[in-house]
Amino acid sequence: MDDSQPRPYKHWQVPLLAQLPEQECQFVLNEEEQILHAVSACAPIAETLYNICAALDCQIANTVSLVSISGPEATSAAEGNRTAAFLGLYVFHSVKLLGDLGEELGSLEVYCCGPRVASAEELRLLDRAQRVAAVAIDREIKAARRADLRISENQPVERRVLEWPDSANQS
Repeated sequence: MDDSQPRPYKHWQVPLLAQLPEQECQFVLNEEEQILHAVSACAPIAETLYNICAALDCQIANTVSLVSISGPEATSAAEGNRTAAFLGLYVFHSVKLLGDLGEELGSLEVYCCGPRVASAEELRLLDRAQRVAAVAIDREIKAARRADLRISENQPVERRVLEWPDSANQS
């Protein structure tokens, strides 16, 4: 293929993640390729976030991770931290998930059995999980907005018809 020609866009490529040439593309999280396919196929967000947390928990020993989506019913990170402390867990990593424009999409919290500091490899895994989760949530929010627009466009517009009073029709 000529280098001056643009490469075809692959359906699974996600814009927030840095794209590397195909021969250098490495997936950091276990099951990351399947998770990205699920995101591009608009899989249910709860399932996708669960898979991200499961992959992270399997690769970082003795941790439990949680991705929360921002919203009116969302629990705060402080509440999650209090619950974790009550259960005897320590905050290992906590970060806000941000969208393209810097808006808060949610948070990623990872708890562990004892106080410790993340290694460089663990930080790399956490960063990747954070990015993949942000992309998944961002896509879900955008899909919901598009659906809301379609619904509002398809609803009939109610119009009020003026009726003449009966007395005017009798003359």
